[in-house]
Amino acid sequence: MAVLNSAGRRWEADISRPGPWTWAMQQRKFACHYLTQLDFNLPERFDMFYISDANVRERPIMIHRAILGSLERFMGILIENYAEYVCDVADALRSAGVRVEVSSGVSVGKAIRAAEKDKIPVMCVVGQREAAAGTVAVRTYTDGDIGSVLVRDLVSQMAAASASKQNFASVS
Repeated sequence: MAVLNSAGRRWEADISRPGPWTWAMQQRKFACHYLTQLDFNLPERFDMFYISDANVRERPIMIHRAILGSLERFMGILIENYAEYVCDVADALRSAGVRVEVSSGVSVGKAIRAAEKDKIPVMCVVGQREAAAGTVAVRTYTDGDIGSVLVRDLVSQMAAASASKQNFASVS
């Protein structure tokens, strides 16, 4: 923290995040705080200390480093990245008066089968390609795979279909 102070960087401590969280990190669209973490808790819990140059007992700060070899951490990073995009798309649709349900935790194939079984009129799938292009992959119950659609086009088509009580495919 002294390093951040000496560099003139604003930071804050937050118990939900390990170590200081700088304002620069908050401004990023995608900040990965999984890679290196400062741990202030474990050294205290284990009563760890070292003898400083001044011959005084001092509490260390533990640094954890996780390389992306851990599948769980990598998936967490991906989910965190795409979840923000999915939430933005869902919020845009909700603000246009469209009922939206965000689902996760199952494979895409299982989600598609469940949506078809439940006769969900429109299903959108988001992955790396869609997030990068600002689109969503659209499937309808009646017509199947429609393909990629720009989010702004999806919002206007869904709002028009909802207002006119028509199917999504009839409006496009």
